[in-house]
Amino acid sequence: MWFSPSGKWIYLRKNHQTPGQDDVYLAVFDTAHNRFLPSRAHLGGGNCFSAQVIPATNDLTVDVTCLRSVSEIAFDESREAVTQRAIWSSPENESLLAGVAPRSNGDFNFLLRDAIPGRLIDRFRAPATRVGNNIYFATRHLQYPGALFADEIVQADAETLTPRATIRTPEPFLSICVSDDGSTIFAISPETSSITAIDAKTFTVSGTVKPAGRAPSFVIPAPPE
Repeated sequence: MWFSPSGKWIYLRKNHQTPGQDDVYLAVFDTAHNRFLPSRAHLGGGNCFSAQVIPATNDLTVDVTCLRSVSEIAFDESREAVTQRAIWSSPENESLLAGVAPRSNGDFNFLLRDAIPGRLIDRFRAPATRVGNNIYFATRHLQYPGALFADEIVQADAETLTPRATIRTPEPFLSICVSDDGSTIFAISPETSSITAIDAKTFTVSGTVKPAGRAPSFVIPAPPE
């Protein structure tokens, strides 16, 4: 689930699995009128089951990353139409795409799963969260037994993807979230029902919330008051 810049629109990925057929769609929910738009975008098959959505600066336009492709999708509130444009695609023999890092000029840096020697950038969590000039992504060791979880957060330059700092979290985590002001990174651990807070300036653990609900998986930062 992703929000548009204005907060009016919510983008929802819908996965459909039937015998011999995998389909992934992107739907848009109108929070002002409590309804879905009549149109939805077909993203593809199994390669898009872990698709990530990057809202653009204008509402109803998003960039979507699958394992081997990136596309721009524009919805239209007034008609049942969706415009889709391919931005990037990968040959079948290339490494899988973990995610993309939007650059300030509108282009992208591409994060491949094996970009860090000995570690894996896992596609099952949002691997690239940009705040200001920093971008954050989660990694795990290639032999890490908990394949669904990561244990390390990397802070990198958002324009070049050059690593600036790395921290190993005290608990394996499923996903990360960065506060709106970029001051704190949250690592969410459903197995231990905890959320680890990391100071983005010093890249050290600043606190832990435990218990944090019941097996939390994802966190969305609340807008500032």
